[in-house]
Amino acid sequence: MRHELIPYLEREFSPGISRVLAREAAMAREDENRLQQEAIDFTRSIVLRTTGGKIEVDASALRSLHPALAARVARHALSMLAARRFIGFDHVDRLLRFADAPDGEAVDLPGQRAVRRGGMIVLGPPAPRHRDRGHENSFRFPLSIPGEVTLDNQGWTVSAERIESLGSAGMGPAKAAEVVVAADPLTLPLAIRSRRRGDRFRPLGLGHRKKLQDFLVDRKIPREFRDSLPLVVDGQDRIVWVVGESVAEDFRVTEPSRAVILLKARRLGGLG
Repeated sequence: MRHELIPYLEREFSPGISRVLAREAAMAREDENRLQQEAIDFTRSIVLRTTGGKIEVDASALRSLHPALAARVARHALSMLAARRFIGFDHVDRLLRFADAPDGEAVDLPGQRAVRRGGMIVLGPPAPRHRDRGHENSFRFPLSIPGEVTLDNQGWTVSAERIESLGSAGMGPAKAAEVVVAADPLTLPLAIRSRRRGDRFRPLGLGHRKKLQDFLVDRKIPREFRDSLPLVVDGQDRIVWVVGESVAEDFRVTEPSRAVILLKARRLGGLG
């Protein structure tokens, strides 16, 4: 009896369910089209191109929009200078939160740098990246908090974000490409650089300092990858994080109630 009932129910109710789902999909498309058009209209009024190839966004106007519209306007603004770089939810959210930042603050975003100036968010060329003299394959790039740096030649993206407290729940299991470090011991600003001759640091859990070269050998990092492996360093050029490998013991989080810096790394192309 049961096997005979199932085909009957499918014949009677499936067409109706399909029509309902199709109608819901059509309504969703209409809503999305309407929101996109409104976002385009708002973008024309609060996002302005200036001389020198920069973009100015009215921070107050952006904050006043409904979140759904604000997110779309922010994405439109970022896409103007992104040069086909990927713009994800995190980038849009970072720009929206940056609308509340005080004047003078800056944050790195895909293909550009945002600066708060006189009630506006000014989007312009990324901060200059300086190579260390005398090392053909060396690099050193500034890392803002919050901020993100894309290392095209090395194949990495590294970001930093301040979190006021881990809270009682903590951050969950540690990930090789996502770590937290104590904010208090850091000297700002942070930077991302390549290894140098004589680099030393104290790997997490180790009681003494160790040559970075020996650490990389112990970790079996292939020789050809060592020069491209990013290091996050602080304002005193102390190694904070050997990306994907180890945090320095000096910056280990010991008080979850204090501010921390969340560092994330991603291999370009989705690896790592």
